[in-house]
Amino acid sequence: MFVYVDTSFVVALFTDEARTESSRELISGLQRRQAVFYTSSISPVEWTSAIWKKVRTGALSEQRATVIEEIISNWSEQFDQIDLSSHRLSGAKQLIRRYAQYNLRTLDAVQLSCALSITAENKVALTHDALLSACFRFEGFTVLP
Repeated sequence: MFVYVDTSFVVALFTDEARTESSRELISGLQRRQAVFYTSSISPVEWTSAIWKKVRTGALSEQRATVIEEIISNWSEQFDQIDLSSHRLSGAKQLIRRYAQYNLRTLDAVQLSCALSITAENKVALTHDALLSACFRFEGFTVLP
């Protein structure tokens, strides 16, 4: 099984959100099934932004954010990172056009473009983003949760 992990899922895993426990159970199950995990090389930038937004809004302390960043960095070393390339960025532009009526955001288009480079038939996407979830489904992914 080939699993693309979106930033919204990663952040939920390591911060105290309503979805944290169920996300942890899901990822544990996939690890037991020896899933191969992928993410984009832009993901560390995106999850850093999401974590520090929680600092700005008072949901996390700076100290806790620093610890979470380190934990995510270590944990994500098991992922195959899909590098950004001019081809994938061009793909992101095409996806923005394709899903214009849904207002697909820039980084979500980049994430989706990277995920589309996974050529396996049995592809799963992990995301808590409703719009990105719909786009993954349109592109043939099984979406969890």
